[in-house]
Amino acid sequence: MTTPAERCDVIVIGGGSAAFEAAIAAREHGAEKIVMLEKAPESEYGGNARYSGTGFRFWHSGAEEIRAFLPAIDDGYFNSLQIAPYTKEDFFADLERMTLGRMDRALAHMLVEQSNAAVHWMKDTGIRWELLKEHAKIGNRRYFERGIAIHVAGGGVGQLEQWRRIASDRNIEIRFLSAVSAIHGNMHRVEGVRVCTPEREYDLSARAVIACAGGFQASAEMRARYLDGNADFVKVRGSKHDTGEVLNYLLALGAATGGQWRSGHMSPIDAKAPDFETPQHADGRGNTQSRYDYPFGITVNALGLRFFDEGEAQHSYTYAKTGRAILSQPGAVAWQIYDFTGIRHQPLSAPQCELRGSRRHWWACTQNWIGT
Repeated sequence: MTTPAERCDVIVIGGGSAAFEAAIAAREHGAEKIVMLEKAPESEYGGNARYSGTGFRFWHSGAEEIRAFLPAIDDGYFNSLQIAPYTKEDFFADLERMTLGRMDRALAHMLVEQSNAAVHWMKDTGIRWELLKEHAKIGNRRYFERGIAIHVAGGGVGQLEQWRRIASDRNIEIRFLSAVSAIHGNMHRVEGVRVCTPEREYDLSARAVIACAGGFQASAEMRARYLDGNADFVKVRGSKHDTGEVLNYLLALGAATGGQWRSGHMSPIDAKAPDFETPQHADGRGNTQSRYDYPFGITVNALGLRFFDEGEAQHSYTYAKTGRAILSQPGAVAWQIYDFTGIRHQPLSAPQCELRGSRRHWWACTQNWIGT
């Protein structure tokens, strides 16, 4: 039986924030018929963005530039914000330090150089922004971590809803429950994809195919194959739909690999979290089961031993590797311990309190996740 076939100008594989941005940019550059293929059902679209607070790091000139993203803030509140400039040099130095210099310098420079314009493009396209709620308030002044002060209004879910409305206004089609089961092409070019839905299978060809299908964090087999340690043992904060098959299709066609394959974004998460897709705060300020307040206390393993420097740097520079440190400990479990001084200094992401013993310490059992 002949497989039905369709044609469009641009295929975007995926339904998360990167996919929406690619589709909308394609429309701005003249593409007419654009089709987004989202593997998940409509209620679960959006990839890892749905489970993230979606803070943005980009170079900027300081508080006055940031104010353009926050038109509703009055002068009194704005004057309380302590947002220092974050230069291109600052951003690149942070990348170099975090990667120990093992990065593609051309890609890193492209990321840094274009980060400011990209975030302004989002604003100009219609994305609304707000201040990060996780910041320190001392007196009447509010202090933010260097380089990261704003996120999209409503967090990850809010970002997806805004992108979807913008895409709809531009007549960009998104097809849910539309998994890509094959990519047509060879090492020279990609011509289209095979789409598999619950009802049918069909071929879709296009002048351009853009893959924004996420990573492989939801595949225990691929985590075990590519990542260090007992990576198949972790809890996954992000989408259960990111299982890596699109990456495998592209590699089979001869796509070049890059990056650090034995590493990953692993941060501490509550040990009671589900295996996939931990819930968000209702106000969009992040995940309810992330445990990022370790700089305000100490962390010990099952033997009662500390095993990393909790105060090495601000949490935005260390949280994505802390889960990896926990993964290497007995049982891949750790306990965060605070006294009341630490509790008073914790931002809004703090876990719920459980009082134990005469010293009334605050404990939170943690594990780790992989995702964004």
